[in-house]
Amino acid sequence: MKSSPYLIILFLIQFALSLDIECIFETEEWGSSSIGVIYECEVTSSLYVPEKGTYIYNVVGYHVNRLKNSNVKGVHILNKETIYLPKGIHIFFENLIGLSVERSSLKEITQDDLKVFKKLKHLWLYKNEIKVLEADLFKFNPDLGYINLNDNLIKEIHPTAFNGLNKLRFLYLMGNTCIHEHATDSYSVTELIAKTKNNGQIRETTTTTTEATTTTEAITSTEAVNVEKSMTTGTKFGIVFGVFGVVVTAGVGGLIYFHN
Repeated sequence: MKSSPYLIILFLIQFALSLDIECIFETEEWGSSSIGVIYECEVTSSLYVPEKGTYIYNVVGYHVNRLKNSNVKGVHILNKETIYLPKGIHIFFENLIGLSVERSSLKEITQDDLKVFKKLKHLWLYKNEIKVLEADLFKFNPDLGYINLNDNLIKEIHPTAFNGLNKLRFLYLMGNTCIHEHATDSYSVTELIAKTKNNGQIRETTTTTTEATTTTEAITSTEAVNVEKSMTTGTKFGIVFGVFGVVVTAGVGGLIYFHN
């Protein structure tokens, strides 16, 4: 029985846009003033994500003290090439309250990326390459109390980007193109958000003879996080997701030749 070329193409797309991740499961301090010590997955695999729509195919790791995926409260991605946030993290870790993507070349964070993390309280996106904060970015994350976007490339903040964050107490926007400030209490957070609504964009004005551009000095800022490591034992977990998206040109050409 001859296989449909379309089914084969679909399989190749799924394979090309899926990946597995390896975790060290451990307890770690995520800030005593934020969510404290939580059980997390620290990603140890490369997690190279150059395309949007890439799905997590499998999670491998050894849990501590008979804990399981449902006990994981945080995912920590550090020094990877996670250019886009992969899909499917919430399927494996349904109770996440902390998400950290640090020094990983992340180019964007969108409402679509975050809407699946409805329990999220702590978001750490330090030192990436994010340029824009879109409208109603955190619409589905009303419990957020801590956001760190220090040392990105943010040049535009939509006036409604931080709408609905009534529990937000810590907001770090240091070292960005259009802003270099932070706030560490509810009153100063409210003031800072108001300031982003007025000054959160760099606009380029062009006339027939001149073009004006605005730049700001990038200033770096770091915030220390204490790490507490623990030994690991346990079980493996995995799940397969269908992925629809980009067709690899070479693969499609080969399949069409095969079908003919």
